[in-house]
Amino acid sequence: MAVGNIGDKMDTDHGARKGTFLSRDGGVTWSEIAKVPLIYEFGDHGGLLVAAPNTVSTREVRYSWNEGKTW
Repeated sequence: MAVGNIGDKMDTDHGARKGTFLSRDGGVTWSEIAKVPLIYEFGDHGGLLVAAPNTVSTREVRYSWNEGKTW
């Protein structure tokens, strides 16, 4: 998992749109799982993914038991 943007380089400007991405094949391909930056952790040796927004207060926690296919 990583936070970034789609483009030739990382856009570091304040307010630039950043999303959260997930790769299931060691970084060869990436899919955007959220259009906002998330803080994330891996549990159960990667069998559990947990994520939550990290730029705003929240009561929401997202989790996935199937490698991020559904949350």
